[in-house]
Amino acid sequence: MLSFFRFYHRVLIFFAEKASKQSQIFSQNDLQAVRKGIYVDEMTWIDELYVLHQRCPNAVLSHDETLYCHELLDREPLLHTLTIYSGYNAHRLKVDGRCKVYTMKKELLNVGKIAVQDNDGHKIPMYDLERTICDLI
Repeated sequence: MLSFFRFYHRVLIFFAEKASKQSQIFSQNDLQAVRKGIYVDEMTWIDELYVLHQRCPNAVLSHDETLYCHELLDREPLLHTLTIYSGYNAHRLKVDGRCKVYTMKKELLNVGKIAVQDNDGHKIPMYDLERTICDLI
């Protein structure tokens, strides 16, 4: 039985009670695992920023990633750069080597935070240009 099942712009996020049910559903629907708990159709382009936001909704894109989204860099950064509050266990974000994580006080995390629509139409939280320049300095 499925305990949680929903689609977000062709991205499937669900949790099944038994692993056997998961594998059966995956094989029937041609789904592939992107990250733990996040699955997509094999024909779907994977929006990494959206998947990253789903994995860690409290994180805010910052530094190089924000400069790229504000069109101040001409190529996409190799590592996704995130800022999260101090005390958050960011081990899972750093383990695959695709993310660089900065920490700060929880009350300062939302200063300069905006929601920007990415290339696939998803709303992603990131810092405005003023905050990004302050972070880089």
